[in-house]
Amino acid sequence: MVAVARITSQGQISIPAEMRKRLKIKIPSNLFMTTLGNKIIIEPVDDFFKLAGKLAKNAIKSKTMVKINNLEKEAVREAMIKNAK
Repeated sequence: MVAVARITSQGQISIPAEMRKRLKIKIPSNLFMTTLGNKIIIEPVDDFFKLAGKLAKNAIKSKTMVKINNLEKEAVREAMIKNAK
């Protein structure tokens, strides 16, 4: 499916109703956004609170705070993508 969207002066875009239905995006909801080259990828994600417990495997005492922070960021990203499918 292809659609054209306009960006408002406040940086907002609208997702066409047909796309929202197809992807089961409820209003309001959160979307995960990332870039790939010169493209913006927008993916639906579950509520943040549904991700509870997904980071437990990364809570290892022997790691530095920087390493733990990086692992947590990656774990959140992976969980959001996994839960969006």
